[in-house]
Amino acid sequence: MKTFKEELAVVKSKYVTNGHLEKMQCLIDSLKTGKVVIYGAGALGQSVYSFFTERGIKFHAFCDAAKNKAKTLQIPVISPNELYATEEFKDATIILTISSHSARSSILKELRGGVIHSMAK
Repeated sequence: MKTFKEELAVVKSKYVTNGHLEKMQCLIDSLKTGKVVIYGAGALGQSVYSFFTERGIKFHAFCDAAKNKAKTLQIPVISPNELYATEEFKDATIILTISSHSARSSILKELRGGVIHSMAK
């Protein structure tokens, strides 16, 4: 059985050799300008928020159909209708953090034309 340090070394080497770290840094750099919205205020969305906030990214809102999540989050939660209809978010970069493939596909169709980064597989 491998130790934690050995497992971590394997993971790091996998991501470094596949260029994932460079891609992530490129994404982080691109998000430092303009409005950024996280679509999905669940556990994955909140993890993405924490990860990128620690790296200097400022988010303008979460977008989620369940606006009751707003009480526990640090930034406003807007509805999908607000996202689509508000001029303020017209040019926003949207990070999609929806784990359901069918829901993600449906949302992607609705968001056609925007800049989208999906953080779910």
